[in-house]
Amino acid sequence: MPNLRSKFKTDRFDQLPLSRTCNKCGKDKMRDEMIIQHRHDDSGNYYYFRPRCKDCNNSAERGHRREYKTKYLQNWRKQNAEVNESYWRNDETREAAKVRARSFSQDHKDAIAIQRRLYNRGEQVTIAAARELLALYGRCYPTRYGLTLKGLKRCEQIRSRLRSRSEKYRMLSSFEIRVMVYEESEEEVGLVIPPEQQPIPYPKAAENLRNFHQRKNAEKPPQEVSL
Repeated sequence: MPNLRSKFKTDRFDQLPLSRTCNKCGKDKMRDEMIIQHRHDDSGNYYYFRPRCKDCNNSAERGHRREYKTKYLQNWRKQNAEVNESYWRNDETREAAKVRARSFSQDHKDAIAIQRRLYNRGEQVTIAAARELLALYGRCYPTRYGLTLKGLKRCEQIRSRLRSRSEKYRMLSSFEIRVMVYEESEEEVGLVIPPEQQPIPYPKAAENLRNFHQRKNAEKPPQEVSL
């Protein structure tokens, strides 16, 4: 792979070549279709080509929730709620999102579910961290469905011990106690069901959500086709 930065860097934008070959798709792209980086630091002030075009970069980055993107996107969607809603009213966009979601592997879906459960409880983790939790504790993390009878008994022991000291210490929530038991399972065997044997958590809730969306789509009036 050629080093585009060292070979094609210049101190003026208009001195860059009019076209370059994308290293990802192998096609010759015009300068406007390539990603151009402006470097201004101790190493100098110059422009250079990135190794892939804008189309390849967008297709590779789509769906990746990078840390630096998360807060920016959330704030933008709040400030531009009407524009954001109009984007999802597009049938082509909805269908593309459905096709993409159906292509996810089961492990990826389980990692997304873990990420969502933690987010609902005030914990923000990346999808990479959710994958690590999935491999370590299984798909049921951090619910009670992934704990054995011994693990559930340990939760009650911790709750009972804290209840007697509640006047001095803050009473932990059930979520925090379960997380403690999951972490204890790394040192003590028998608290957590092995990941490959864990059931699917909340099966009834998933079925209810699926039925809700089916009824919602069925109630939509048919769109008029203009000739």
